[in-house]
Amino acid sequence: MASRKTQVQSQEKPAYFLEWEASKVAPEIIDKNVTFLEGNNAYEALLYSLGEEARTNSGQLRQKYLLRYNHLFAGGWFCSTLDPLANFSRTDWGCFKPLEPKEKDGKTIKYEHPPNTPPRAFFLEIGEAQYQKISELWEVGKTGKFWEWLQANPTIPLIITEGAKKAGALLSAGYPAIALPGVNSGYRTLDEEKYLIPEITKMGQPGREIILCFDQDSRFKTQKMVNRAILETGKLLLNQTGRVSVMDWEPAQGKGIDDWIAAHGEKELHQLVENRLSLAEFGEKKIRKVRKITQNAHFLDFLRETELDKKLKYNLLSLEIELDGKQFDDPDWFYMWFCDRYSVEVSEKIFFGGVNYFAQSNKYHPVKDYLESVADLPPVDLDNAAARYFGLTDPISNILLKRWLIGAVARIHKPGCKLQGALILYGKGGRGKSTFFEKLGGPFYGGDVDDIRGKDNLLKQHNYWIIECQEFDQITSRSQAAALKGWITTDTDQIRPPYARKASPHRRGFAIGGSVNGIEFLSDPTGSRRFWILDVGNKFVNNDLLESERDNLWAAVVQAYIAGERWHLTAEEENKVSDSNKRYEVSDEWTGIIEEYISGRNALTAMEILTEVLEFEEKAITRKESLRITNILTSLGWGKIGQRREIYQGRSRRGNWWVRPEVMEAMESGKLSPQASIAEIKGLYLSELNQEGVLTPPSYSPPPSTSPESSIRRLEPNDRNKNGQVSYTTPKIEQKKEKEKTSPGENGSYANEKTNKTPLGILDDSHRESQIEEINGYKEILGLTTEDLCKKAQELVGKDSIFDCSPADLINLIYWLRRQLP
Repeated sequence: MASRKTQVQSQEKPAYFLEWEASKVAPEIIDKNVTFLEGNNAYEALLYSLGEEARTNSGQLRQKYLLRYNHLFAGGWFCSTLDPLANFSRTDWGCFKPLEPKEKDGKTIKYEHPPNTPPRAFFLEIGEAQYQKISELWEVGKTGKFWEWLQANPTIPLIITEGAKKAGALLSAGYPAIALPGVNSGYRTLDEEKYLIPEITKMGQPGREIILCFDQDSRFKTQKMVNRAILETGKLLLNQTGRVSVMDWEPAQGKGIDDWIAAHGEKELHQLVENRLSLAEFGEKKIRKVRKITQNAHFLDFLRETELDKKLKYNLLSLEIELDGKQFDDPDWFYMWFCDRYSVEVSEKIFFGGVNYFAQSNKYHPVKDYLESVADLPPVDLDNAAARYFGLTDPISNILLKRWLIGAVARIHKPGCKLQGALILYGKGGRGKSTFFEKLGGPFYGGDVDDIRGKDNLLKQHNYWIIECQEFDQITSRSQAAALKGWITTDTDQIRPPYARKASPHRRGFAIGGSVNGIEFLSDPTGSRRFWILDVGNKFVNNDLLESERDNLWAAVVQAYIAGERWHLTAEEENKVSDSNKRYEVSDEWTGIIEEYISGRNALTAMEILTEVLEFEEKAITRKESLRITNILTSLGWGKIGQRREIYQGRSRRGNWWVRPEVMEAMESGKLSPQASIAEIKGLYLSELNQEGVLTPPSYSPPPSTSPESSIRRLEPNDRNKNGQVSYTTPKIEQKKEKEKTSPGENGSYANEKTNKTPLGILDDSHRESQIEEINGYKEILGLTTEDLCKKAQELVGKDSIFDCSPADLINLIYWLRRQLP
């Protein structure tokens, strides 16, 4: 201490001493409490609180801590304090102001306190002159040491200020004062309950008036923070002592009380103390200071001034605005809370416009952040995920789970990308199926999607990443199934998020899952490939394993996505899914009867089944029965080709036709013209589909008839040739060429002896007669002669007699005739 006295008495005072004197602190107080430290002395004074982990075996600070605090080496002033909890003995705790302060988040850290220690209050040691001055001002005689004397006399007010220099200035002016390192340092919080720090409690005897004297900052944000701290600390003090007041002045008069004293002097200080406000008066005065903002630009400036522009964020998952990480899902409450918290009056339009502007500038996606955080973790084996969690070893189950997981990641990186299916866990209840989705999605899981309709439900769906829909187990009609299929395949929804003025398109960022207990839940076979079903059966899902490796699983999925692995099924995989899903389709008692009837046919109509097989009267048939037939035919793989014209009993008629799977495949592959007539389809052979273009003959315009009336003759089956077979030849043809013959085969069908063709359907005599019937119908409609038909037969297939034509030859002729129809 002697060295400091020598410095004080010297003509050249150090910079730190001059700094304290400029704050109107008495030299005796400076000398007793403040010293200059540099090098290792600075390290040891400030970092004494660091534990063994920060020191070597010899007790020296480790290199990384020396580097972290290397700014201390250049030195600075250090102010320590007395401890009222230890008879006012001097403590190691204090405040250090470095000559070369460090910066954090763009702000200069002017003062530092020992790390890993709770904040305390500054009780400065004073000289005899200050003790005498305080005793005279408050007219209480001195007894013993100053702080013990003050503690024993609760009639003397105690000022609590901010910063050690300010406490020194007040003590020098004759006012007992202690200082906090910050405006919020007077209390601590435990289990959401606030309580005063013990140093203040020690001096806050009942009846003693506590005067709060914090800085008056010109910045609005700081004003509000200081005012809140005064009111919060004041309430706690009021409960302790019963008397709390506040010193208040304009920022232009000086920021801190030391600045005020330096500018106005001690005499004016007495008047400022006299004019102090009660805590209630102060609160009422500050609450009524409301800042009115009427322009957008001014509100944006206000948000920047309060640094709220950096704290406002927009959560792309929840579609909510956040402030300091807190979501405000009720816009009205957020608006009122903001106006109350920051004492502003602003219209809702300007408020939401400004808040949304800065929030949208700080967008983030929590799922994307999560996936990026786990992307470099060691991955699990993604190819056998279904085996690990569900015990499923079949390849398609592992493929489905892998594809679905990659699709879920794709939806985050490419919102709105196509996802083909929903992952459905089928099995006995209580086996952990729903828990699987919950563990998989973690905080981004939504299991409350019980209705896929309505704008509110759509908005809720966009708040999640992994959705478990409850509707899969409740499908009772095809319309419900169709709605669910449409919902699964939708990639964009029209929704209006909170704070938005109108609805707008939002691309989906979620993947859909579901759990089902009932065996039959697929009512619409056309959409069954959208349901990627994993049959868990009676096994328990290994959710413990999933929980333990969840991050590593998503790491594997992210790596697979980045590597470009697909999340769609191949055509072969889709077929496997459709075949596998048949066991989950709702059964229909008509299916067996219809399946037996259609087994030998290439084409038919729903009306034919209803009237001929199920014996419905045509007038009694409703849309319900027609849809039921459609459902069954679709489940059996038949395809609808729409309306086709058919000659029936000599008359042309149209109907909606269905064809067997092989015919549908031939049309889709281009081997069969999509415009093929019903007669052509009914007479198809499998081998003919292997001949490219066999059913696409060249166009033909019939020659004009020389004798329209006499030469038109209906071809009759009783026209026999010499062998007793039906023969359709022109009178001009006298010699027949040797052609390949056709003869009845098994089951009355016809097979070409040369090519050994096998028909798709059964072509018996009655079927052949229907072909002749159709040709006769076209002949009459088009006004053709028998000679015209024979010439065309010779041109198309090289046959002189129609009887010499195979069923495929007749189909070529029928196809040509159909194309001539108007």
